[in-house]
Amino acid sequence: MVTEATWLAANNPYAMIRLVAERVSPRKIRLFSVARCRRMWDQITDERCRNAVMVGERYADGAADASDLELADQGLTQSLHEFLGTVDERNEYARLVATCRTTVLPDESRATGGNAKMELAGEWHAFHARVTSEDAPTVRDIVGNPFRPPVFDPLWRSETALALAAGIYAERAFDRLPILADALEDAGCEDTDILGHCRGPGPHVRGCWVVDLLLGKA
Repeated sequence: MVTEATWLAANNPYAMIRLVAERVSPRKIRLFSVARCRRMWDQITDERCRNAVMVGERYADGAADASDLELADQGLTQSLHEFLGTVDERNEYARLVATCRTTVLPDESRATGGNAKMELAGEWHAFHARVTSEDAPTVRDIVGNPFRPPVFDPLWRSETALALAAGIYAERAFDRLPILADALEDAGCEDTDILGHCRGPGPHVRGCWVVDLLLGKA
């Protein structure tokens, strides 16, 4: 059973995923997959695989459509068919491609129970993506603390805070989050979870719950 204390210290992403699967938006799920791929960017050397990750990221933000996902997925399949190497090398590459594929899954393939909700753990198992303890902090960055949903005062969306949040998101400039915390304080925010997250060590990725709150992204 996951409690608030274990959530904050957990290194088992599967238990965390099961807890929040029905409450996480399709966008955040896709951005989690993108974040996992970007963490292993140096291993993703085929441009078709990199393209798939970038297309999935654009789709999450409404800048690509289902046909773009399909084309990117075709590139992944072609990349896998053309890969040369030993059986072990091919198997390893297939797992890498499977991880990239989670970024371009069409929304309907993620639905469970006949509705639009997406089941994280089922998706990852189905594509043999290797979720590890390294992914737990990213889950926390994207989801926040499900045991203590933030109460966000619209007054905290000052012009400065909004501009900082938009720049952080667009440029992946997460090193600016402590500056964002200062701007939020100047706007009257005293929420220790919000400020602490901005000033914490991360990792921080697109989909970060604080930046999303400021920008009104679900």
